[in-house]
Amino acid sequence: DSGVASSAGWRPGSIRDARKWTTGFHAIEVLNGGSHDEFEGFWFDLLHRGFVTTPVGVSDSHSHSGGNLGTSVTWLGAGVDDPSALDSDGLREAMFARRTVASRGPFVLLDPAPGSTVAGNTTLQVEARSPSWIRVDRLRLLRDGTEVDRIEGTSGSFLLNPEADAAYVV
Repeated sequence: DSGVASSAGWRPGSIRDARKWTTGFHAIEVLNGGSHDEFEGFWFDLLHRGFVTTPVGVSDSHSHSGGNLGTSVTWLGAGVDDPSALDSDGLREAMFARRTVASRGPFVLLDPAPGSTVAGNTTLQVEARSPSWIRVDRLRLLRDGTEVDRIEGTSGSFLLNPEADAAYVV
């Protein structure tokens, strides 16, 4: 625990010291050094209270040999396949639009795209791609942090049909 959450005494649904709290940020680490347990709950809690931020994955290394280098990444849906065609404005727009996939390695294609707002009865198409040393054997659908569906393999579709507003994660 570090940063604004621990400084303000955040716990799900509450802030102990409002003087140390801010909403002056646009992204939250939902993966840090390969771990999601500590950070994902914070993101979901803020989302349920109407504070929508961009989920990102980081390695949290503070030196060239420390930390868990490369264990978490953020894939950006910037609309280009050639990295040389990417510019700062495109990266910024993708981040603010929440077209991110925080991952421990696999590249996950989603349709509708990450960050989308959809109506009920929407089919989500998913495909996970990875190098040979990363084994993907299932896709899990979480609704508000709880698993609601699972597909064996690396591709398939999920029906999104919540009874109320919900946030989905694959």
